[in-house]
Amino acid sequence: MEDLWPTQTFCDRYEFVGNFSKGKEVANDLNIVFQYSKIKDVEIIGKVTGTTDAFRQLIRVINQPGNYLKLFSRNESIQISSEKVYLRGRIGECSSYGYIYHEADIGLEDVTITKYYESVENSGRYITFFLAGPRVAWSVYIGVEESSTGEIKNKIKNSKIELNEDFPFEIEVFPYDFYDETPAPENYKLKTNVLALHFKTEKSVEQLSNEDFVAEAEKVADDLTLLVSFLSKQWVTWYRYELYTNDSIKTYVKRTNRKCSTKELHWDDILVEREKSREFLKDGFSNLRKLRSDKFDLFMPIIYFMIANEIKYVVEQFTMLFLSLEKIKDMFALKEENSLKNLPDFKELKESISDIIDDKVGDPKVREKIQKKIPELNRPPLKFILDSLFSKYDVDWKDIYPSGTPDYTFIKTRNYLFHSSKKIDGDPLIKETYRLQVIVERLLLSILDWKDFSCSLPDYIKRLVTT
Repeated sequence: MEDLWPTQTFCDRYEFVGNFSKGKEVANDLNIVFQYSKIKDVEIIGKVTGTTDAFRQLIRVINQPGNYLKLFSRNESIQISSEKVYLRGRIGECSSYGYIYHEADIGLEDVTITKYYESVENSGRYITFFLAGPRVAWSVYIGVEESSTGEIKNKIKNSKIELNEDFPFEIEVFPYDFYDETPAPENYKLKTNVLALHFKTEKSVEQLSNEDFVAEAEKVADDLTLLVSFLSKQWVTWYRYELYTNDSIKTYVKRTNRKCSTKELHWDDILVEREKSREFLKDGFSNLRKLRSDKFDLFMPIIYFMIANEIKYVVEQFTMLFLSLEKIKDMFALKEENSLKNLPDFKELKESISDIIDDKVGDPKVREKIQKKIPELNRPPLKFILDSLFSKYDVDWKDIYPSGTPDYTFIKTRNYLFHSSKKIDGDPLIKETYRLQVIVERLLLSILDWKDFSCSLPDYIKRLVTT
């Protein structure tokens, strides 16, 4: 199918005969080709062609209930499967080598390719996760080393990731080189690299199965990339992994739907000092997992924080940051004490208030409206909870306001935005958004037991919010 769809630069391409299924319907003997990028997180796209009869089967499969098709193909040397295939374009006709075929464009949310080979002596298994996004917060260094013969090689420093937990594997992070395999008009190959997170185990399959190895490594990779994203204030994610065993190579590719920047950050752009980034990862990783086991999962607060840094419009940024703050506030209220979530002995108080309303308000319609507001009294004011939250985690707000400001104002701004039709001018809203961002940053750092906030308020932001 090369004549219909050329291979793209830095892509892996697979062409094979396979089937699609959904529910009880199966379409067999379809010619399928797809390709994915080896160096970045982009859409996995493909084409399917076949005879009229094969496409009639495919139409029946597509019309079954459900969002996705399943893809499967297997022979002695390779197995290809996907749980999430969708139709990207209309079904039409095409010609190849003088024959007429039916054709459709497909997309894949994920795909698994397992290549089998003759078993070799086991020298350990490893998984490599390929990363997209800024690299600086990983704090890995590439130097140059010259041999006695004049050969120049890159030397990677600080590649090993040390964590406080005992895992059945070692973890490293390092640049991974890729060469473009597509035909070029000149006799040369393009070269690039991405950052890779590498897990290696010496455990036997009996001690640690391939499935458990992948599952545990994936959880660690997810938590590490979440923390590095938070530090970078830009998405860092893995989009593909390769599992090497003594008799197979399993490649798993997924779409993350996260816009990862290819522009590198400066050290001043991240939330900790350069020499402390690995210390933060080590301590933050343990604290993140401990908090999660204590039902104080920071996943969604960090996700909302990341979305706020990704979107362009200041109203949306403020909204996402306040959602992050709300998530933290609710988990804190549930964890600390019931008085922060619900008021004690409210049942008797509710009955007394209801009796007073019945006695004092004559109009039945007005009385009904007031009665429906009573349940809202069974919770403390938002400001009371936030004051307790800031006190608990030693988060100060006074340095993000002009000197002498009596109280923080982002609750008032939130009420204007969410609960009224009042217009907020651009400059005040920009200042409030910066203030809220600093507060959320400090809270997340402190909850992760990191008390150094020196990088969360750059001088240019401080000058803006304090004037």
